Amino acid sequence: MKIKDLMTKNVITVKPTDTVNQVADVLSEHHFTGVPVADEEGKLLGLISERDFIASDSKIYLPTYIKLLTEFDFIKHDEKRLSPAVQSIINATAKDIMNSEPVTANAEMDIEELANLFGQKRVNPVPVVDQNNKLIGIISRSDLIKLFSLKHLKI
Repeated sequence: MKIKDLMTKNVITVKPTDTVNQVADVLSEHHFTGVPVADEEGKLLGLISERDFIASDSKIYLPTYIKLLTEFDFIKHDEKRLSPAVQSIINATAKDIMNSEPVTANAEMDIEELANLFGQKRVNPVPVVDQNNKLIGIISRSDLIKLFSLKHLKI
C-alpha cells in the first residue's frame, strides 16, 4: 500500500503571514496535531506542529501568553513601551515558529516506510509533496491507525 492510498488530498494550510493565534485556531478547530505552511502556489514552506507552540526553555503556551499580554491595558494603549522581545512574541507569525525543513514524503512511498519514518523521526503529521515541493497531501499517524480498523479493510 502507498501513501497516496491513505493521505488526505485536500490539505488545509496556513500562510507564512498568518498570526500565531490564527494558526492555533486552525489546529484547535480541526483537531490537528500540525499544519503545513504554504505559499500562494501551494509550495510547502514549512510545518507547524503543536510542539512548536511551546517555548522549550519556559514551557509557555505561546497563544495563551500572547492573549494575556494583549489583554493588559498598558499594552493596548502603548505597545511602544514593550521590550523588543515581548513585541516579537505578540506579533509572531507562522513563519516565525514554523519548522522550515520538515520531514516530507512522496505519494509513492510504501506505508511501511512511512511507519518507520514516524517511529525514527518522531514527526506528525508528514506533508506529502511532489518533485517541485508542491504540497499534494498530508498523512498522520492517525491515518495509519485506520489500517487496524475492520471498517477500512477491504477483505
